[in-house]
Amino acid sequence: MDAEFEQGFSGATAAPAIPPAAVQTIAPVIQGGHPVHMLIQQQIRLMSQQLTLLSVIGQAPVAEPARAATRTTVPTTPAPAPAPNPPAPAAPVAAPASTHHTRPLLITAQVAMRDPAGFAMPANAAEQAIAAIWAGLLGVVQVGRNDNFFNLGGHSLLAVRAAREMQRVTGEKIALRRLVFESLSQIATAVAIEPAPATPGDALSVEDPIGSQAASGLPGLALTPVRFGHPAPSLYGVFHAGAVRQARPRAVLFCNPFGQEAVRIHRFFRVLADRLSGAGVPCLRFDYHASGESMGDDHEADLDRWVCDVLAADALLRQRAGVQEVDWVAPRLASALAVRASVQAPQAPRQLVLWEPVVAGARYVDHLLSVHASVVANLPGGAELAGHEEILGFGASRRLLDQMRAVVPVDYHQARTRRVLLIAPDRQAREADDWLTPLSCRGVAVRRQALSLDFDWTSEEAFNTALVPAEALNVLSAALAGDRLE
Repeated sequence: MDAEFEQGFSGATAAPAIPPAAVQTIAPVIQGGHPVHMLIQQQIRLMSQQLTLLSVIGQAPVAEPARAATRTTVPTTPAPAPAPNPPAPAAPVAAPASTHHTRPLLITAQVAMRDPAGFAMPANAAEQAIAAIWAGLLGVVQVGRNDNFFNLGGHSLLAVRAAREMQRVTGEKIALRRLVFESLSQIATAVAIEPAPATPGDALSVEDPIGSQAASGLPGLALTPVRFGHPAPSLYGVFHAGAVRQARPRAVLFCNPFGQEAVRIHRFFRVLADRLSGAGVPCLRFDYHASGESMGDDHEADLDRWVCDVLAADALLRQRAGVQEVDWVAPRLASALAVRASVQAPQAPRQLVLWEPVVAGARYVDHLLSVHASVVANLPGGAELAGHEEILGFGASRRLLDQMRAVVPVDYHQARTRRVLLIAPDRQAREADDWLTPLSCRGVAVRRQALSLDFDWTSEEAFNTALVPAEALNVLSAALAGDRLE
């Protein structure tokens, strides 16, 4: 069916809109150039595309005269109405669309005119996966469960691509006619996302698969670098596919801390992700915008945007792993980001693993600045370096530092999750009652896990602690690979 459909469009040089008689009727209305009139004109073309799609797939009873009418070329200039005075030059009716469809006006107008009261976020993993595919193909930021593919600016050729992507991700073949008549939530009712399918491609990311054993160092495990994010794939991540024979019905998302602390945790995250994927738990490691391998300069770093990056990474992981439950691992500043993201997430994380979380932002910034000053004090020109917007080699704008200072314990009270696992040295674990108690009162399971080691997060050379402390590795592996929350 797909081959027949594409053959019908591949040789077309123009996509006719409507019969000439109808054009003569509406031409005076759409000549004014008003945005609403232009939207009407675009909508007419959209209706023609939908009729053509239905006629090709054989689901709509389109009569032969109607088919012939749709092949008629629309005149570029409508016949002017008689007038006593010489008529002003009439604005030409837009030429028929070619096979290249951009639709910037239609997409913008449709989304802008969408009633906010009627918008609803995708409600489950199937809806999230389909929404991510549509958003990637259509170039829109938000896709709701009540949206229709064509109403968001989709056209016939994109409908074919959407159907293929949905089949690849969900394993279900979606009839093209459903994209014309049904909403996202209606289409998703026929989709049952199963745990741990073979690694699918997706519309969210651009991937560069790497051989399994050579890449991960463990036999039979594959990891895939991906570019993802909207409206452009500016974020970088690495997806660790879970071992299929030991597939678990959940996945783990790793959220980086800030600056030098992210460098210190990088190897630990890699080893932990390999261990978990070997146990059947898919994982995703990623870099925020303007950090690591992701696009953007240091001065663009922004905590609010990083919260959105966490949500984008979670959506990608759910789509690729085919799971409905995800645990988030968030050390240091990432704990504050994860808590904020959990409040906004369509599906809350099953578990938040907060490793020595930053709960007093002002004290945290002062600590970073103090460490930075001590490091550069013995360097040539160290006094000048200490005054720059930089912390241990990483750019830190005043806006970013202000956002960090704004982190307070009360931020953690609203975390949305079934369980919080606090991993910290004995002293911090004992001092956490002021922000853990409100979570317990809301029914969130809270567990403390004290570590005997004092992890040196800002050490440049990592001489003071091991890059991959065995104690921490064993604690997190047990917490994330277990089938039940204790």
